[in-house]
Amino acid sequence: MVDETTNNGMQVEVSAMAIVVCNDKILSITENVFGRHVLSLPKGHQEQNEEIVNTAIRECFEETNVVIDKQHLVKQLPQYSYQFSTPSNKLITKLIVPFLFRVENQGNAVAKEKRMVAASWMPIEQFLQNCTYPNVIELVKDALTVE
Repeated sequence: MVDETTNNGMQVEVSAMAIVVCNDKILSITENVFGRHVLSLPKGHQEQNEEIVNTAIRECFEETNVVIDKQHLVKQLPQYSYQFSTPSNKLITKLIVPFLFRVENQGNAVAKEKRMVAASWMPIEQFLQNCTYPNVIELVKDALTVE
């Protein structure tokens, strides 16, 4: 994982997000985050010396079993950050670098990690109505309208 430390000593975790679209469906994940189920998109930490787009590709497979690659990449989207506290009250800033991918074949979506409750192809409108995070909803809307 690639972490940065700002000049005020705060830890910044760098992650990539994969917005994967096939026709009118989006690859979504439901995961257990600090004891609650959240609906979002595949994402995860960048590893040492890993190109950030490759992080999105790897994390998509590791979390959902769906294979994507650079030929499916439509564009990199504007990065964003947020802060949260861990159960031990450590403040973390997370920097997310999102990428939009389009695939022709959905593949077999399966939740592969322990914290994952489900991985599925969901109609985009259903995802937008049920996604846990307002900023992810806006990101997906923006990504798909300016494509």
